Amino acid sequence: MTDIAVTLKTGTTPYRIDTLKKIPVGNFGDNINLTIQDSAGAALNITGMAPKLTLYRPGPQHEINQAAQKECSIISGAGGTCRYTVANGDFGKRALYEARVELYTGTTKIDSTQPFMLEVY
Repeated sequence: MTDIAVTLKTGTTPYRIDTLKKIPVGNFGDNINLTIQDSAGAALNITGMAPKLTLYRPGPQHEINQAAQKECSIISGAGGTCRYTVANGDFGKRALYEARVELYTGTTKIDSTQPFMLEVY
């Protein structure tokens, strides 16, 4: 089992994917630990929000299609930290995903982090 740690910023800073995290095919029980920051780099208080790890895959016409959305557990709301524990069957085949954390209040998305790449190898 391997834990993956990712620090992500919200806001509209330049779109750049410079973080690649890897997870083996078929692994489960791994933790993807996520720290959410505001655009200035301070911890974003996510208390009362529902963070969701959202995975996207490139489509046939270069569009990005949502592949999955996984609910995260808040570890420290004030510290902006949450965790997704990979379930059996989540990553059953090799793929490359663009991932981000989307923050919800009820069914309304209120913010999203910058993306990172998640490679299932």
